[in-house]
Formats: sequence, C-alpha cells, structure tokens
Amino acid sequence: MAASCSISVLALLEGLGKTIEFAEKFSTTTPTLAMYNYDSIGTTAEAIDISDIATVDFIIIKNTDSTNYVEIDCNYATSFSADIQIPAGKVAMFKPSGVVQAKANTAAVIVEYLVIGTA
Repeated sequence: MAASCSISVLALLEGLGKTIEFAEKFSTTTPTLAMYNYDSIGTTAEAIDISDIATVDFIIIKNTDSTNYVEIDCNYATSFSADIQIPAGKVAMFKPSGVVQAKANTAAVIVEYLVIGTA
C-alpha cells in the first residue's frame, strides 16, 4: 500500500449574527519520508532540520512556548525574512518554497514539528 498524508482544517465561527464554517482538506500524492522532531530555536535564524527529505510537501510546526513567538522564513536565500509568525502555543501548516529557517523573538523556544515529503 502506498503512503499517503491528509491534513484537514475545520473552523466554525458562531455568535456574530450568523454561523460560518470553513473546511479544507490537503493531501499529498505519495510521500516517501517523514520526520518528526522537537528542536530548540534561538533568537538567531537557524535552519529547520528536514533530514533526507528533498522535496517537502508539508511542514506542521507547533510553538510549545508559553510566552514567545517564533518566526518562519519559508524560502530563505541570503537573509532572514519572516513569512509566518507562530504565537506562543499555536500551530502553523505550510508548504515551503525553499530552505526553511526559524527564529524566536526574545528567548529560545521549543518547537514540535512534522515534515512530510519525498527523497
């Protein structure tokens, strides 16, 4: 059986005069590798370890810190430029377009992450 990965997002907004539902499902064709890790991210930009994954389909990152946010550069080239900011205790999912780097705002944070892709 071929490997597969599906990610579902469901948002339900109620109490503002109407109910709004948003649902989306993302999936990969045939991932061959995945990497799950915890890492300490400091206040200087550093690469997210993606192991032997050559083509990344999705990255899901949780900022486990209770105070500090972490910034993510989804296509690092020569200097850090934040594309995503993950507040304390929150999660982000994205498909990067290049090298992924992360940087904490005022103190190191621990991130939990899952990288899904192919060799």
